[in-house]
Amino acid sequence: MFKDGMQSVRINYYPPCHHSSKVLGLSPHSDGGGLTLLLQVNQVEGLQIKKNGRWLPIKPLSSAFIVNIGDTLEIMSNGKYKSIEHRVVINPEKERMSIATFCMPRLDVPVGPIPKLMEASEELYKTLSAVDHLRLVMANKLRGKNSLDLMKLKK
Repeated sequence: MFKDGMQSVRINYYPPCHHSSKVLGLSPHSDGGGLTLLLQVNQVEGLQIKKNGRWLPIKPLSSAFIVNIGDTLEIMSNGKYKSIEHRVVINPEKERMSIATFCMPRLDVPVGPIPKLMEASEELYKTLSAVDHLRLVMANKLRGKNSLDLMKLKK
């Protein structure tokens, strides 16, 4: 999936904000790619994941990477591996910095369930070219798991 694939890096800076209860650093979303490696640089909390409808803080660990499964991997595993919805909240007193590396397949690779990973279960997601999947993700911006929902086959 990632052989000769694409990779991008984003450096995130979230300044402190005394009105932090009124703003988000990053809207709730799941990553559209395959895997995301995240380094929380300065150990300031802000990353949260959604679990059972609740937002849970992820405590930064010194020199540790967070590995997020993205929508592409959920689709290709036919739901066996789940992408995680997450967001960033602002700290009122301290700046937060992180570095994210996004790993994605080549644009000519189909994004759809891999038959060997389906384990005799029904196909849950449609198949698109990676470039069309990327267009879908970009068109839907950061809106929860909306892009993944658009890839689901209707029952």
